Amino acid sequence: MASDLTGALFRIALLDEHKKRVNGYPDIGNDALLRAIVVADKTVGWLAVTPFQSVTEAGGERFQQYQLRTSLVMGAFSLLLAMLIAWWIARTLLEPVKRWRREFMADVSHELRTPLSVLRGELEAIEDGVRTLNQGSMKSLQGEVSMLSKLVDDLYELSLADVGALTYRKSACRLDQLLQASVSMFQERLNDRHLRVELELPSQPLELLADASRLQQLFSNLLENAVRYTDPNGLIRIRAVVDRANVCIDFIDSGPGVSAEQLPRLFERFYRGESSRNRASGGAGLGLAICHNIALAHGGSLSAAHSPLGGLWLTLRLPRDI
Repeated sequence: MASDLTGALFRIALLDEHKKRVNGYPDIGNDALLRAIVVADKTVGWLAVTPFQSVTEAGGERFQQYQLRTSLVMGAFSLLLAMLIAWWIARTLLEPVKRWRREFMADVSHELRTPLSVLRGELEAIEDGVRTLNQGSMKSLQGEVSMLSKLVDDLYELSLADVGALTYRKSACRLDQLLQASVSMFQERLNDRHLRVELELPSQPLELLADASRLQQLFSNLLENAVRYTDPNGLIRIRAVVDRANVCIDFIDSGPGVSAEQLPRLFERFYRGESSRNRASGGAGLGLAICHNIALAHGGSLSAAHSPLGGLWLTLRLPRDI
């Protein structure tokens, strides 16, 4: 069979006697060459041959249309696939954030509701004459207001830390003096709970470039945690050790301790070591989170471990040269 290199077979169309296409090439233009099909001296049809250039142009147009349709289909498919991937990623990444936000709001609501409920109950009792406004009731009201104020202040400080707006003014300071001052401020509460403090400091001054007020806040929060969670007649050991690069300060207390599962969560906001939410045994669970932020802001770290005394061992590491 001979090869049709001209592509003529693809350019021929069969027409009837009225020049209507019956079969063959569909795009018959005015430039097509017509040849009559005569049977018994009668024209029964026509053969139309379209010039090769017109066929090529038509093929190119069809190819262009095919490419356009293919591009539209692939574009729509790619867009749909991108939307599905974006939806899956958004759901996967945002779901923990939403869950954390719900838990955070629930914790904040709980912590705010409790002192507000106590304040309202106390005020209603005084208003109804059930309780007299004396020094005892005033002290109780002041205690609830102080707890509420501290919670609001802690939340505000953590929110500033989250957006990087918490200011630090670093200068040369003495860590040994800050530790001694912190212990002195807690001495009355330590005596009330019959807790003994062992403060072990090196003979040489512990000088460091840091924000003294923030470190004082950190030490106070660590002592607050130790006082709240150490059983009466217990021991709190504060020890400072210096090496070439860091200053390590240990806060070690006696029982009760925490489980191994609880250790990694101690620096989470609103987390408490005990399973209940009894406010008599703990605060709002923000103190250690604030301590952790202060340590990080100084280029250091704060870690937790089991205490050899049966309680908790918190280790603060601060670089000597910041």
